[in-house]
Amino acid sequence: MTAPTPRRPQRPRQAPPKPQRFFATCAQGIEPWLTEEARALKLPNVTEAPGGVAFGGERVDGMRACLWLRSATRVLEIVGEGPARGEKGLYAAAKSVPWETWLTPERTFRVDATIAHSALTHSGYVALKTKDAVVDRLRNAFGSRPSVSVEDPDVRIRVRLYRDRATFALDLAGEALHRRGLDRDGGDAPLKESLAAALALASGWRGDRPLYDPFCGSGTLAVEAAWIATDRAPGLDRPFGFEGLEDHDPALWTPLVDDALARVKPLEAPILVGDWDREQIERAQLLLSSAEVEAEIVVADARGFEPVAGPGDILTNPPYGERLDPEGGVARLYRAFGDQLKAEGAGCTLHMITTPDCLKVLGLRPNRKLPFYNGDLDCRLVRVPLFSGKRRDQ
Repeated sequence: MTAPTPRRPQRPRQAPPKPQRFFATCAQGIEPWLTEEARALKLPNVTEAPGGVAFGGERVDGMRACLWLRSATRVLEIVGEGPARGEKGLYAAAKSVPWETWLTPERTFRVDATIAHSALTHSGYVALKTKDAVVDRLRNAFGSRPSVSVEDPDVRIRVRLYRDRATFALDLAGEALHRRGLDRDGGDAPLKESLAAALALASGWRGDRPLYDPFCGSGTLAVEAAWIATDRAPGLDRPFGFEGLEDHDPALWTPLVDDALARVKPLEAPILVGDWDREQIERAQLLLSSAEVEAEIVVADARGFEPVAGPGDILTNPPYGERLDPEGGVARLYRAFGDQLKAEGAGCTLHMITTPDCLKVLGLRPNRKLPFYNGDLDCRLVRVPLFSGKRRDQ
């Protein structure tokens, strides 16, 4: 008896659905800047929402969002949704999505899930049942199934289960967008690039006067501010998740990259950064070199800060924590830094990320104080014009 010939995977003959909905995620409190970015990018039908920005369009719009949105964390392409109460409801909703449009047995994938106010309460189980539905649908379509890769999948699928309704999305970013693809050693607590970009955007600094960062750490703020001033797309040096999708069209992507490269312009104003920690200075030198940003980098104590290149913008992220000891070292640092700014900072504007407790001991009055979260920490983006004080060079 002759053995049956193995079934060869073939793509089903169907027109791929035209995506119309995307969602760019961000840290809580950063939504206004992400909304401004999305509108400046002229993405279709931009709407601010909790946790991000929704917009419409086609795949090429999602690609542009990945390439250009500085304060976003991810860009998701919504591919299906529906009622999903309990295990059977979730499985049926997931299996109804035409996964064969974006995924074949030759590609790897992973599923991540978030849950709120639903009958199913374990995100890992929701991801597992969604994975089962994807595998079963692909096996029905092709006769074989794709493999799961946790570390480096070709396709990332995200499912959100809210009030027993599931929303399924392709993660167009792949790795989180704050990973810019640069050489860096972030140290103990680096500021995420997306949050640094939000502070730089909020500051309004566009390279028209000197920029200072006396607590530069690994140099993230200087890089993000310089890239905004030079109109450099933050995604030029990294791959994206959409490149692993079965329906990815490189002919759409290449012109976007070429246009972004053509838009980069020289940096006009000086950037001066410093930190008392020599190891941090070494990290900053590595990052700034990798980002091709020219800056003067010095080992210096912020408590002796002087705007030596003239009045400008101070864009910085000093140390802070969950609780502030009024007599501790962080409190003394803030008091001394505030006193130094009063004495030497006339004509400058301070833009800073800190906590409410640290802001109280700084001794300066902000004219803007915007709440946001850095991870689980309740923080503020503050702006303080420094009108008073004397300068040693005057």
